[in-house]
Amino acid sequence: MIVNKKKISLPIPKLETIETDKVLFKKALLAGASKIQAKIIANRKIPSHVKIKDILQPTLRDLDIYKLSGIQKSAERIADAIENKETIGLLCDFDVDGISSAAVLYSSFVDYFKYDPLKIKLYISNRMKAGYGFSEEVLSRIVNDSPTPTLLMTADQGSKDGDRVKKYNEIMKERDSIGDVIITDHHHIEGNGPKEAYSVVNPHKKDCKFEDDTICGCTVALFVMVAAREELIKRKILPENAPRLNQLLTFSTAATISDCVSMASPINRAIVLNGLRDINLGTKPSWRVFKNLEFNKNKPIRTDTIGFGFGPIINACSRTGGNGLVAVKYYLSDNEKEAKRYLDMLMLQNEDRKKKEKELVLDSVVEAAQQYNNNNSGLCIYLPNGHHGIHGIAASRICEKFGAPVVIFSPKEYEEYEEEIEKEKTVTKVIDGKKIKEKKMVKEKVKRKNVSIITGSARSVDCVDVHDTLINVDKLGNDVFIGFGGHSMAAGMSLNLDKFLEFKELFQKDINNKLPHEKAIPVIKVDGELKQGTLLDLNFVDELLKLEPYGNGFDYPIFKMKAHIVSSVDIKGKNKDTAIMQVLFGETTYKATWFKYDQSVMFNKIKKGSFCEFAVQVRDNFWKGRRTVSLQVLHANII
Repeated sequence: MIVNKKKISLPIPKLETIETDKVLFKKALLAGASKIQAKIIANRKIPSHVKIKDILQPTLRDLDIYKLSGIQKSAERIADAIENKETIGLLCDFDVDGISSAAVLYSSFVDYFKYDPLKIKLYISNRMKAGYGFSEEVLSRIVNDSPTPTLLMTADQGSKDGDRVKKYNEIMKERDSIGDVIITDHHHIEGNGPKEAYSVVNPHKKDCKFEDDTICGCTVALFVMVAAREELIKRKILPENAPRLNQLLTFSTAATISDCVSMASPINRAIVLNGLRDINLGTKPSWRVFKNLEFNKNKPIRTDTIGFGFGPIINACSRTGGNGLVAVKYYLSDNEKEAKRYLDMLMLQNEDRKKKEKELVLDSVVEAAQQYNNNNSGLCIYLPNGHHGIHGIAASRICEKFGAPVVIFSPKEYEEYEEEIEKEKTVTKVIDGKKIKEKKMVKEKVKRKNVSIITGSARSVDCVDVHDTLINVDKLGNDVFIGFGGHSMAAGMSLNLDKFLEFKELFQKDINNKLPHEKAIPVIKVDGELKQGTLLDLNFVDELLKLEPYGNGFDYPIFKMKAHIVSSVDIKGKNKDTAIMQVLFGETTYKATWFKYDQSVMFNKIKKGSFCEFAVQVRDNFWKGRRTVSLQVLHANII
């Protein structure tokens, strides 16, 4: 890989064939799966309690949401608030899960429960200013609002925010006012959550009997509102034939896919199948407008369309400094004209996000390579000119490239000042009609940052629990963190800049103990090798697509295949980062596409005539009304 004309040494990905669970393979065949489908199922880590028929035909028919601890109490309090005409505050996170939750809660109250929209107040945490959770900044906005909400509902946050809940309760008590907080969340929680809350609904609660703790925050919020609807019917506030909240599954679908929760969960699979059906039917103006985007026209919306296309667009609002409200307004648009206006705004923000992301990845990979080549399994990078709304994505890219846990930090709180420096500059003079270049020292003003607080985003690999590492750093360090949180694969933290080197040393020491450097390599897990002569046609693709939805824990199949490149490797795309080539497999030539090829370890190494072992996904492509087979290349080794 070349960065700023420097050659960067990257580790070569290892193609690792997944070991097939033979017992699961037989069960899948008996359940009606074809051989290729059974192999894919048997190659996935299906929880032992999950039945194969629930993977093949997931349903919400027998779902009991009342196993969620605290849900009935929450529903009753919501009904009380509606009966008493209280002002209700909705506290939601800034990512797709939080934004989708905001749409679910607001739409439930206003569109389905017919509650006065003027009595609903939405508070979205600002990623850039306040960060994740029910923060002091959000609390200040709430208590200084008029009228102040007497019921707060969190979504996709709140499980670790007992201090703010307590402070809100105390302020409301001082005002001789009601002040209750319902927490709905899906993040890891201690015990049964903040005792100061009126109720807590979270599948990770110690006393929760709900069978699936992998559901996303939006789904938890949706289930609470389903229970609230039933309570309102019971109290005759709503008629018995009041519309069900089924159409809101589209928002939960977007959140489930984008938040990367387990797609080996039958509940998540059922939500996504139902939601994708309604998205493709265009049941809401927001979905009709998204379907009409040029790159979506005349083709189905699938999990990858949401995960790689839609999710980043929604996230771009908060990542580039916005407060997320544009994304919520897009979701809740009353008509297509309104939805298009908001989507256009989000698309512009996403273009800005993509540009900054590429810059961060290129800046990070140089430092990451240096640390990696010094035998570090844990990569810890501080970018003085980084962007803390985007560095989490950059951390994911670096983690993929090196197969090692990564933390990338950027400034959060700082003062900007100007400094005058002397700089050598080439100037051109005209003497006797001739242009003469000469070097001279000139004074220039440059902007500097006096950084006080930095924030970091961590991403990890399957075998290393990065949240556990942060706990160890916290125990061994000298008040290293201002705060941290997350889970095994991803986490966030903030610290004073002068604590960075201490954090880096402790982080790398812990990771190096957990992951020997020789095992810190990028791995592409493949489902097997396609034999020469295998016909990769649309029937083959359709057989794979019958196992939709794909996602985290139930990834789209990747195969090894040996093939010749029989055309030039053309670099295409607006950013000149996509390789297009023709490959000969058996007696058939296929079009192959390699996205982000410019950031690959194999950049400019493969060419026409190369015989390679590819890692590919066999997909379909839609162009001018025609549907054809296309190979998506993830890696290639020259044989």
